[in-house]
Amino acid sequence: MSGCIEVAGLSGKRSLKGNIDSHEVSTMRNPISIRYCLIRATAVALGAILLLSGTSKIYNPYDFLSAVYEYELFGRDSGFVVAYYVPWLEVVVGCSLLTRLWGCGAAILATALFTGFLFVRVSAAVADLRIPCGCGVPDVLTRTIGVPEVFQSVVLFSASFVVLADTLFSKAESRVNDIGAPSNHKK
Repeated sequence: MSGCIEVAGLSGKRSLKGNIDSHEVSTMRNPISIRYCLIRATAVALGAILLLSGTSKIYNPYDFLSAVYEYELFGRDSGFVVAYYVPWLEVVVGCSLLTRLWGCGAAILATALFTGFLFVRVSAAVADLRIPCGCGVPDVLTRTIGVPEVFQSVVLFSASFVVLADTLFSKAESRVNDIGAPSNHKK
C-alpha cells in the first residue's frame, strides 16, 4: 500500500490516503491516551471535591463563616464576603471541571482557589491555630492545623496546577496545529 499511512484509531488500524507529510503525522494524537485519562480523572476528582465542599458550605453558611473568622485572616466585612462568595465559586468551578465547560477558565480558577486554600492552611499552621478545617466537611473536634492538612492542600494545589498546565499546553498545541507548521523562511 504505497502512499498510505496507518494510524491507530479507536476502531483499530485504518489507512489515511493522501499527501500527508511527516510533520502532520507527528502532531496527530490518539484522542484517548493514558495522559488524557489521568488528566481528565484528576479534573473530575478536583471538580467533585469543589462541588461537594461548596454545596456543604452553602447548606451550612454559618459554620463556614465561623471557620473563616477563626483563621484570623479577614476582618468582619471581608470575612463575610469571602464566606458568601467562595462556596458559590467552588460550585461553579466544580461543575465546570466536571462538564469541561469553560475548561481554561475553570482550571485557572481551580488553581487560584487551591492556592488560596494552601495559603490559608499554611498561615493557620504557622500560627498554631486550633480550629475546624472550614472545608465543608463536618469537624467533630477542632484540631491544630498541621503538616497533614498542609500536605493535603499541597497535593490539591499540585493536581490543579497539572490540570491547568495541561489545559494551557493543549490550547497552545491546538493553535499551532491550526496555524500549521512554523515556516523557516525569512522575510
